[in-house]
Amino acid sequence: MYKRISLRLTAALIMSSALVAPAAASVTVGTPSIGGNCFPFSCSYTGTYQQVYGASAFSGVTTINTVDFFAAAGFGALTSNLSSYTFSFYLTNLPVDGLTTNPALNRGTLLSSFGTFTPGTSYTFVGNSFTYNPALGNLLLDIQTAGSPNDFNAWSYSSTVGDQMSNMYRTSGTGPYATGSNGLVTRFSTTAVPEPSTWAMLLVGFFAIGAIARRSRRAEHAFPQLV
Repeated sequence: MYKRISLRLTAALIMSSALVAPAAASVTVGTPSIGGNCFPFSCSYTGTYQQVYGASAFSGVTTINTVDFFAAAGFGALTSNLSSYTFSFYLTNLPVDGLTTNPALNRGTLLSSFGTFTPGTSYTFVGNSFTYNPALGNLLLDIQTAGSPNDFNAWSYSSTVGDQMSNMYRTSGTGPYATGSNGLVTRFSTTAVPEPSTWAMLLVGFFAIGAIARRSRRAEHAFPQLV
């Protein structure tokens, strides 16, 4: 009996360890600089806006489902934005500070058609979850808009040397494409992808439970309960 109890406890410990949900985490890329940037959500911006995030900003394979941008300090409350923005994420083999002025050439493998959003006053975007593996390249955010409002909203941006981000934008919001060494400070809400060892622990737990069940059935046949 004690042996069966020990096996049950072992199996329970294995299963509980393996089934613990991965801890939610967030990755913020960029260091806020003085001032703010109105592209691509204001200043009548139209067309494509892109930001590349260096793979080294991520600690490993992650699942991303939420993207946040932040109002710049000192610019007051954001006014409502009823324009539409379509977000997509791609792998790219281009480096930070190495985007071209041709949006199509910057895009690699499509990771996610993240969603189309009307922000209002909230720049927390919850879209289609996707898995990003930093070992495969840098992460490219591609934003499409038919036209942003002509207001004075501004978002926190980063122009610190060494930050793992850079951008491609339209000069004056509607002019030729250009590239810059800065970008909007971005927070990704992420959940770690279970490691192969986690699946292995689950299998061991299932096998242990199966062994216990088989032992119990044999014991019942050998020693039927007396009524």
